[in-house]
Amino acid sequence: MSSRELLAFALKKLGCNCDPSEGEGEFHTTFQGEHFRIFCSDDYRFIDIQDLAWYDAPLHDINNMSLMRRAINDCNVSAQATIVYSIYDDEDQIVLHSLKEAYWSAEIDQVDAYLGSLFNRLLQSHHRFFNRMETLRQQEYDKKEKRGQTTD
Repeated sequence: MSSRELLAFALKKLGCNCDPSEGEGEFHTTFQGEHFRIFCSDDYRFIDIQDLAWYDAPLHDINNMSLMRRAINDCNVSAQATIVYSIYDDEDQIVLHSLKEAYWSAEIDQVDAYLGSLFNRLLQSHHRFFNRMETLRQQEYDKKEKRGQTTD
């Protein structure tokens, strides 16, 4: 079974609709409500999974941008998935994406469960990011409160 056929098989076993693009080995699917793009080639023993545009924020919010930078860096240190961003100056937006590269072969037992665990790692990157953002916001608030600078 080719890598692309194996991916289509695993997606089907997970109950995911699979929309392979013509010729290039690009697949689009939804898992647990999240849209994923997967690149898979029969000539390569790895797949690249992308979870695109799962968070956006305005660029002009300097405090939030600073917290985001710290949260992204902290999350990427323990990277089961990597968080990256795109900046759209004309829209005043920063948009976050998660990426995962993983070994892919017919030799993998329970390939559907393996693929599901890869999707879950990408979804967990969201949770780690949001939890870290909340922790950083609380730390900032506590610092301001200690200095008597809060408005609450």
